[in-house]
Amino acid sequence: MEEKLNKKTEAQRLRENEKLCFSALLAYMKLLQEWKVLYAPRAPEDEHHDCFVQACHNLDYTEYLVDLLIGGDSYERSEVVEMIMTDGKLTKLQGSPSSTTSWKKCSLT
Repeated sequence: MEEKLNKKTEAQRLRENEKLCFSALLAYMKLLQEWKVLYAPRAPEDEHHDCFVQACHNLDYTEYLVDLLIGGDSYERSEVVEMIMTDGKLTKLQGSPSSTTSWKKCSLT
């Protein structure tokens, strides 16, 4: 009986962490989508803005991680959560999206 309670607690903790990671990744994904449009060069000779470059580098991978959290199996979801929860990645993702500088250099790789 006690083992069942521990498993349920572990499952609940994993689900809470999934929600946290999903929320942070979704906000970051939306920001990258905005940056890709907002900071896109207007002419071929224009210098690329750092936010545009970051969006180009990270958007596909971020979308992939969001997709895994939505439709992946339990192993895939737990791998994404573990990766996001390590090395302060979640803290970086949870920074204020209204401040461009706090989200710059928020690489997931």
